[in-house]
Parts: sequence; structure tokens; C-alpha cells
Amino acid sequence: MIVKLFKSNSPTGFILLPLVVIGLRIMPFFRSIEPDTEPAMPFYEMLRNIFGIFPHFAEVFAILLLTIEAIYLNRIIIDTALYQKHSWLPALFFVVLMSAQPHLLLLHPIHPAGLFIMIAMSKITGLHKNEGTRSALFDSGLLIGVASLFYYPSLVLFFWVVASYFTFRTFNWKEFLVIWIGGGIPYLFLFVYFFWTDQIVKFFPFPFNFHFDTSLISHSHSVYLVWIGLLLVLMLVSVARLYGNTAIFNVRQRKTAISFIWFIAASFIVLFLHEPYHMAFAISAVVFSALLAQLFLSMQGWVAETLFAAIAGMIIYLHYFYA
Repeated sequence: MIVKLFKSNSPTGFILLPLVVIGLRIMPFFRSIEPDTEPAMPFYEMLRNIFGIFPHFAEVFAILLLTIEAIYLNRIIIDTALYQKHSWLPALFFVVLMSAQPHLLLLHPIHPAGLFIMIAMSKITGLHKNEGTRSALFDSGLLIGVASLFYYPSLVLFFWVVASYFTFRTFNWKEFLVIWIGGGIPYLFLFVYFFWTDQIVKFFPFPFNFHFDTSLISHSHSVYLVWIGLLLVLMLVSVARLYGNTAIFNVRQRKTAISFIWFIAASFIVLFLHEPYHMAFAISAVVFSALLAQLFLSMQGWVAETLFAAIAGMIIYLHYFYA
């Protein structure tokens, strides 16, 4: 029933989307969730200090931000012209993926970072145009750099920006250099600020422990592992389906599809940064939600509804019985 309501691009999906966001994220207002007290990147630390003064204001802000991001993402997916049938399913799946685990129900660094990632995606998918290329590349690098100052694993998407450049454009050393300049500017300003205020030790407190932590598997709930496994299977099927369709796409669509696949690949580098498994799906949600939407549109109604019920049911279980 839920999937059917979001299958078209009608105003119904637009009206129901905020209600779904509230329904998925209402738990922190009635049940205490332990907030994250780990050191955070500078921009998110600033947000956390501001919202720490007002109880539950951070959760309200997260609901508003996530709703706006979902609507904006849906617009980006339509503008890519990758799919003929438009629907509100990308927005729905984005909200589900970004609300999947209890600690994501609170304001999380990935939430503000996601907005900058989306804007970067809108810049990258416009690289097929011949005008404003250097500006778009500079903006993309800059936006990923800013996103990483909220959530440092977002830096892995810099690989996606570079790979997308080689996908859309032939190599030009000036254009290639512009990407790196854009990505470095946020850190240059941050370094100058910390240096000027004698806080240089805070410049980058997160060492990259590049290893895959297998202990997370043994310490995870069985329902959580089943949920991760189901999403992984759906992702592999949707990526394979997208890659298979590249033969019938035009040049722009083909390059956009390849860029999407690079995005998914880059997202999973976070598994080697000691991050929980579901964070790979949270980072990839900007693209994965669109791939899931098209996969569900191709399914028979009862199959799509059953799969969505299974995904949503496991999320609700993890929210209320394993938080």
C-alpha cells in the first residue's frame, strides 16, 4: 500500500512524505536514546553545541532537514533524465535509509553533510554541458570538502568526483586541478583558523584507521544483519540492472549511470574506516534510493509491498525493541 501511494509523481506523495518522516523519527520524543558524545568534526560540533541548549530541537531540525533533502533529491533524480517514469519513491527510500538505525533518529553528522553531497551531485550530473565546467568541478570538490567537515567519511566521495570527471570529460590538467583546489579550500581555511587561535592540535582529530572491522558482525543483532543482507542483495540487483540498461541509454544517460555506480562504490569505502555497516547505505542513499525506486517500479505490486514491509518492519523492530 505504501509503495503504491508513492509510485507516481502526484501531489499525494509530496503530502505523505513529511508524515512518513515524522512516523519514522518520532521515537526520540517518547523514548530516550543515548546521544553520540564522541569528538565531532568542527562544523557538526558547532551544530551540536547550539542544539544542546534546546531539548528536542535537534530532532525537529533533523526532521525538517531530512524532508527538504528528500524533496530536493527527488528533483535531482528527475533532472538527470535517467528514468522515464517519475515517482516519489526515491524520496521515500532516502527517508527510510536515513532513519534506519536508532542513533540516526537523532541529529547525525550525515544529515547536514547529505545536503552538500546532493548539491555536489547536481553539479556532477550537469558536466555533460560544455559551459561552466570548471566552475562545476570546483564547486563539487568544495562541497564534498564542506560535507566532510560535518561527517569526515564523506571524504571518500572525493573519489567519486574524480571518477565522474573522467567519465564525463576528457582529461584536461586545469580542470583536474580545479577539483583538488576546491576540495582543499575548506581545510585551508580550517587550518588557518586553528593556527590563528592556537588550537592546531584540533585541526584533524580523526586518524584514518583503514581496516575492515569484522568484530562488528559478531556483536550485531541477527535482525540487523538480515536487514543489512537484504539491502545488500537489493543493491547488487539494482546496480546490475542499471549497468545492464546502459546499452539502451543515450550518451548523457550512460555517463550518469556510470557516475551513479562510482558513487555506490565510493560509499562502501567507509566500511574500512571502522564505521557501522548501515552507514555505507546512509552515505550511498543519495543514489541507492533512486536505484531502489526503479527496481521497485519494475516489480509486481505485491512483491514490492512485501519487500518494503520487510524492510520497514525490521527497522521498526530495531527502533523499539533493540535500541
